[in-house]
Parts: sequence; structure tokens; C-alpha cells
Amino acid sequence: MSLKMIVQSRSDESAVIVNCFQSLGRQKNVRQLLPDFDKIAAMLTPKISGDRLILTLDDKQIDTMITVLRPPLLRARRMAKRTASMNNMRQIILACMMFAQDHKDQWPDKLSQLVEKNYLSNGCSPTKRG
Repeated sequence: MSLKMIVQSRSDESAVIVNCFQSLGRQKNVRQLLPDFDKIAAMLTPKISGDRLILTLDDKQIDTMITVLRPPLLRARRMAKRTASMNNMRQIILACMMFAQDHKDQWPDKLSQLVEKNYLSNGCSPTKRG
């Protein structure tokens, strides 16, 4: 399997401008996330032919991209899940504190009480107190 993509720009100059990988690779956060950025950029940098950008990837290049991109994507996914989990815990604690404020400093016996009494929605975000 291979991939060939051709993009036509308005002029030769705009074709050069669209080719943005060099500036992207200079950013520190990109380098931290993708240490092998140069390898990826070399594969994804299209050839400029007049007003056209032509990108061709063969099987070996696609396999290399998968190998290079998989670890940082998995790491980013874990970080996103961790962030979502921390936010959910914060919302639950906030709802418990709101519950306690309305119930003589008593925390709920079960977390389901927070949903039943509208301190939390099923999506784990505080709602308007009843």
C-alpha cells in the first residue's frame, strides 16, 4: 500500500509557504513530544513542483511513521486520561463539600446521593444545588 497526495496552491510562492514543517520542528514542545521529529518531517515534507505539493509515502515509510508516532501518541493519551480522572475527582470532592455545607457538615454516605440531590450530574460535573 502507498499514499500519494497532490495539493495545488495559487502560486509557486504559496506552495513554499504551505510547506511548514521546518518552523514547526523548531518549537521546543514539539521536540519534547516527538524526539524523532526530523525523521517524520523528512517523510511528510512534500516535494514542491511549481504550484503543487506532492507527498508520496510507501509501505516502509508508513510503517516507520507508525513506529515513531505510536509511543508519543500513547503517552499523550495516558496524560489525557490522567487529566480527566483528576478533574472528575476534583468535581466529586467539590460536590461532597457542597453537600456537607448544606447538611450540617455531614458528607454523603454514598456518592449516588450527590446525583440524587443534584450536586453532580451523571457526567461528574457539579450542578445547581436544590
